[in-house]
Amino acid sequence: MNIRWHITPKDLHACWIRGKERIITIHSGTFGWEGAPVAIELRLFDRAGRAAGVEQTTSSSGMFPVRVPEKGMAILIRK
Repeated sequence: MNIRWHITPKDLHACWIRGKERIITIHSGTFGWEGAPVAIELRLFDRAGRAAGVEQTTSSSGMFPVRVPEKGMAILIRK
């Protein structure tokens, strides 16, 4: 499968990147684009890189709690 993920980096942090259109993290926490309502698709991946879940959600604050699978990764895709 050939997946193309585009990201325009805005902030680089330890173990996570925030872009204009997505956030990529390997740590659990609260992530997002603070200050405006946002809809996202949350994609979770296990330690082997296999899909571990997909969720569609919205937030009036623009922030989302994320629980990353052990040694996995999460990608928040802004809609």
